[in-house]
Amino acid sequence: MGPTSVIDGADALDERVLTAMVDCIGRWGIAKTTADDIARTAGISRATLYRAFPGGKDVVFDALLQRETARFFAAVTGPLEAAEHLEDLVVLGAVEAARFLAEHEALRYVIAHEPERVLPAFAFHRLDRVLALATSFAAPHLARFVADPNLAASGAEWLARLLLSYATNPSPDLTLTDEASVRTFVRTYVMPVLQPDQS
Repeated sequence: MGPTSVIDGADALDERVLTAMVDCIGRWGIAKTTADDIARTAGISRATLYRAFPGGKDVVFDALLQRETARFFAAVTGPLEAAEHLEDLVVLGAVEAARFLAEHEALRYVIAHEPERVLPAFAFHRLDRVLALATSFAAPHLARFVADPNLAASGAEWLARLLLSYATNPSPDLTLTDEASVRTFVRTYVMPVLQPDQS
């Protein structure tokens, strides 16, 4: 067995463990999920889990956050790159992001039963990191349609703040998973800001 096979095997094991943790969190939440639960669901021993993730559950959880963040951006990137107009870019980006989050079984469970695990990340003193990540991702996509680089950067941050606000505090006037609802909102409130000359 060559080095590549060893690496591939390690990656496969990591994926099994991370997928098992998503399954466990979707059933029992973060607090009640144990390292034993994760190992059992992954079909491995507790010792194997700790060899792959020294530190156990907390280390697995950190790795899971990184993987799910990467999955989120990968899911949204395709529709953003396919957009041919600014309005479509914003609408599809918002809808795809909202659908990804709404369909994420583990995240749905945590928001419903353990909101204290998620909401602190959106508190004002911790929001900078989330906004910086979202802004750095969205700004290059906006720059395809917004000629002013400063407006593209500030617009990306504004959109991130706007969508986070509606995602964490839903409004009956806007359904983020519904394209028609989002398009009406974007056309009315967002487009005049991002393309003021065309409003």
